[in-house]
Amino acid sequence: MNKKLYNRYNLELVAENDEDYNSIQIKNKQVSSPIIVNEINRIFKLDRKAEEYVILICLDSKNYINSIFEISHGGIASANLDISNILKRALLSNSPKIILCHNHPSGDVSPSKKDYILTDQLYDASETVGIKLLDHIIIGHNKYKSLLLDRKGAVA
Repeated sequence: MNKKLYNRYNLELVAENDEDYNSIQIKNKQVSSPIIVNEINRIFKLDRKAEEYVILICLDSKNYINSIFEISHGGIASANLDISNILKRALLSNSPKIILCHNHPSGDVSPSKKDYILTDQLYDASETVGIKLLDHIIIGHNKYKSLLLDRKGAVA
């Protein structure tokens, strides 16, 4: 009797398009430099969006960007976010480091209480699986704000 005991699965990462983007390397210790914001705006134009978008930047061990994902797309004041979806993409792209970016359609880059809470939760969860959250960047109209992960300003 041939009884099937389990299913076999294969996870693959599939690129959305064939457009090539030159990978940039983050060379300085200030990860949330204008170069990251400019790269994200070049690809996604977050500073012009009328809805909130959440973007994940995955880096290799030498700080080269190896993949970029749109994680969520929401309304004018929020986007649904699941930490497991963020970490799944980082793990699938074999990335030991990540940067999270999202826009505030109002243009005001002041972090909300939810922004601080999410940053803390993602920081803790990513550490658990061996991934380093380097930063969480909020992009507005011609400006950006880095949540510096010192977690001193974060809400408990």
